[in-house]
Amino acid sequence: ISPDAKSGAKERILNAFIGLALVLTSYLILKSINPSLVSFNFMLPPVGTSPMVPTTATTGQVAWPSDASERAQLANAGIGVNRPTSCTYIGEPSCTSLAGLGPEAINGLLSLKNFCSDCVITITAGTEYWLHGNKNTEISSNPTRHKPGGNAVDLSLNNSTLNEKIVDLGTPISSGCSTGALYEIGNAIYVNEVIPGNPPHWHVCY
Repeated sequence: ISPDAKSGAKERILNAFIGLALVLTSYLILKSINPSLVSFNFMLPPVGTSPMVPTTATTGQVAWPSDASERAQLANAGIGVNRPTSCTYIGEPSCTSLAGLGPEAINGLLSLKNFCSDCVITITAGTEYWLHGNKNTEISSNPTRHKPGGNAVDLSLNNSTLNEKIVDLGTPISSGCSTGALYEIGNAIYVNEVIPGNPPHWHVCY
């Protein structure tokens, strides 16, 4: 082997190590800024389940799409939902769906769990828009933030650790995305929302 070939091989090996070091350094920097930046989810939603294009169920009801991918992504981070299965049709009472939940909300929830790893975070309301706002089943006529592409969720108040974190670290504000005691943490607003007929909960807008 000629000296030039040896020199070239050594240079390529050195460059490879430098490149690897740069990749590792970039990863560590991004992870320290926001762990969700290096959290990859390669799960695809089931075919034909776009929340914006519901299909007609055989019963004559308008079917609501699955939220399996959203639930799985949040479950992997230790975030639960108060009901084990999603809504199945528009207008269904007493159900919770995450179908089409906006990326701001998903990333916000992941950041919250990372920030408060010992908190039990349970979602009690998501994108089932007909159960919120003016209760209209026509999505375009319902002003609620609880809808596909929306940035709002409700969280259970049944965890003192989470409640204390929000109250202690949040900045009290006078107005926001709902009525009640409001606390601002970063880009999120947490509202201790009380609605007649509903259990007390945190209404969170990301």
